[in-house]
Amino acid sequence: MNRGIEADSARAWIAAAAPPDMAASLGASVGEWAEGNLPVFALWRFLGRRLGSAGLLDPARDAARRAVAAADGDPLPLAELARLDFAAGDDTAARALAERVPAGHPSRLDARLLLAEMSDRPDTGLAAEIAGLLHARPDWGDAHELWHRLLRRHGLEDAAGFLMGWMKACGAGPTPLMHMAQILLEGGHADQAAPILANLWRANEDSLGPVIGRHHAAIPPDPAAEADLRHRIEAAQALPEDGLPIHPLPTPPSRLPERVLYVGPDQTGTSPSFPNDLAQHLGDAARAAGGSMAHYADPAITGPDRPRMTDAARAGRIAAFIDHLRRTRPQVVILDCCWSPMRGDIDPAALAAVKAETGLSLLCLFRDAQEPSISLIRHWAALADGLILPDPFSPVFDAANADLAAKALVIPIPAPFGPEPPPQPRHGLLFIGGLGQFHRPILVGALTETGIDFTAILGTRRRELAPDLAAYAALLADSRAVLNIAVHHRDQRLITGRVWETIAAGGLLLEQTGSATPRFFQPYRHYLPWSDMADIVHACRMLAANDDLRRTIIASARDWSARHYAPARVWGALMALSGHDGTGIPA
Repeated sequence: MNRGIEADSARAWIAAAAPPDMAASLGASVGEWAEGNLPVFALWRFLGRRLGSAGLLDPARDAARRAVAAADGDPLPLAELARLDFAAGDDTAARALAERVPAGHPSRLDARLLLAEMSDRPDTGLAAEIAGLLHARPDWGDAHELWHRLLRRHGLEDAAGFLMGWMKACGAGPTPLMHMAQILLEGGHADQAAPILANLWRANEDSLGPVIGRHHAAIPPDPAAEADLRHRIEAAQALPEDGLPIHPLPTPPSRLPERVLYVGPDQTGTSPSFPNDLAQHLGDAARAAGGSMAHYADPAITGPDRPRMTDAARAGRIAAFIDHLRRTRPQVVILDCCWSPMRGDIDPAALAAVKAETGLSLLCLFRDAQEPSISLIRHWAALADGLILPDPFSPVFDAANADLAAKALVIPIPAPFGPEPPPQPRHGLLFIGGLGQFHRPILVGALTETGIDFTAILGTRRRELAPDLAAYAALLADSRAVLNIAVHHRDQRLITGRVWETIAAGGLLLEQTGSATPRFFQPYRHYLPWSDMADIVHACRMLAANDDLRRTIIASARDWSARHYAPARVWGALMALSGHDGTGIPA
């Protein structure tokens, strides 16, 4: 083999297939390979991985095919090409490649996992082989997570069976224990989940203490704590209105834009997925203000769960979207930036050209505007006419980001107001939501042992009982109180959509301290704050004996929200942010 010739061939390929801004670094890697002693297929594997990680699927597949061709029968590159073919939607090619990886090869597990991912339900032999290969890996890792996730698609029993077998063979580490506890909670076996979760809480007391407080083995009745809570509620209800918190919203334009387009997914979440609540709330807000909002929901361009397709196919879908903007000429576009852009996604330059051609205003919406998202916000900020954020504690408002803050507007989530809540709710304390973060199932499990009337609606049961926003709002209203967990990470507490949805539905909000909720509502007058599990229990006991106070808080919160944060008012504020006065841009 002449390494110089091979290197020149690779450089020529890079010049033809890779983006110009990646050519120099890829070429430097080729030079390093030429001076070493790695085989040719290792060079092409490296190039394929670099391009694939940059979101360039088509050239990555080409490089991976060259790696397979140069491997001279070595099966190492097969699983990687199979994964790329799967991502491109070519299941036939992916399956054929994965089947070629022989037993005993290091990439056999990756290949078998891919075959399972392509199956509606893995057959018994394939499942048993994967479990055996994972049992040989005593450290829980990405492969274990993937298999656990695939099994959960088919039901909790299969996932629980694998976890039990793996822990018997490899030991009960914190991650598989947490997965087992989540399965037990979702399956209605809180009595079995709670001891596992209590042990995890005690073992992680130092890290969980700042997040959800300390663990309590028991919380006995505390008349003094309940009396103090009643006093705080009564004092808050007596406060003059001119001292209560109001989040200011800009004055709507005299004429609202008529053609507004929301660009975002129609579903959020996975296993199970749910309707895009924010899209529905914005559409309801537009109608409440006398306007309308169209929804463009092609997952090929709006992420985060992109369909499996080639770069060329995705480019065609993006071109269709740009053509849609030119044909329909919306006055305002609200782009839900709920995914991290990759190469091959919407090109900001193409959007800039449409803006210049049509005069549309672009508002970029960021559901999570915390520190990890600042680079994403900056990606769109240069093009955006406005940035929509849900949280005034976002680092967008730090001094270092003054340029972003100048374009930003914090909005209440415009959840529609429901009918008056039932006088006697069926549920006590309600938690409805996901368990994806470590602290959530730990707190939920502990609350099931306190003796309070507590209902947790989780997993597929959540999908069954709250398939749409109307059913979800009815559950919130039909509960004595609704628990919201504001903390997302140790140092990040967000005001979530559940705050607005609970108040609008007519539920009583139990909100974790540290979020921005007091910027909008008065604690103890509009909601009850908690910082520790004991706060939740004392509040539930007090509310059970003082339903008049519960109804007073609900009425105060709904009245305050209706007067200051009504959906029509929020929509008008968004249109003010757009800078569009409803004229211009002929249809």
